[in-house]
Amino acid sequence: MSIASSAMSEIRRSPISTFFGAFGVLIAALGLFLAWSQNHTISPLTPTNSIQASQLHTAIELKNVLIIISYFLSSTIVGAIAIRLLSRKHDITAFFASIPLVSLINFSTILIIYLAPPRAMSAQLFTSAHDIVLYSSVAIYIAMCGAAVLRDLYSTGRKKYSDTEGKNDEKEPDGLAFIVFGFILLAIWSSVVFAGQKRLTQTFLPEITHPIEVKATKDTDH
Repeated sequence: MSIASSAMSEIRRSPISTFFGAFGVLIAALGLFLAWSQNHTISPLTPTNSIQASQLHTAIELKNVLIIISYFLSSTIVGAIAIRLLSRKHDITAFFASIPLVSLINFSTILIIYLAPPRAMSAQLFTSAHDIVLYSSVAIYIAMCGAAVLRDLYSTGRKKYSDTEGKNDEKEPDGLAFIVFGFILLAIWSSVVFAGQKRLTQTFLPEITHPIEVKATKDTDH
């Protein structure tokens, strides 16, 4: 069965997930449009003099905050639903497909923050945004897909043990070992996702949106 046919069968089996996925795509598209249209008007966070600049330093644009949150949540949840549906038939493919997908979603969230900043733009704002976007996406994917991944890993180990039981002295898989392996896999996955997110930002967005490197900051201080 091809990936496309598997996806169609899962859509028929899970109409509620399909509905929420389509609704999430609509919300994400609306958030992207609002941020893009705002960028083509005079930004309320662009100071015209020193007095206004000092006032805008602590000003918060609530509308932009809501746009960013709604875009990130809807696009991330849609991506998690898609990966979860794909993993039911193609677990390895879903794992590798999740890396560029999450990187692109996180990058597009940074783009939304650039187009519709919640406050006056600074390098520190985008450094914090990179961390928040990464940690939040990891938390959402763990909640929606993590249990299924660990369950598959453990069941695979149990099946291998049951198939070889009595033939050799192989020990039964330890649940704690699988949890440790899951944390290692999560750390590798997160680092690769962040690397893709950072490279996309450095390639397509201005320098102010790039995450600040800790080593570079320490070298500058010295």
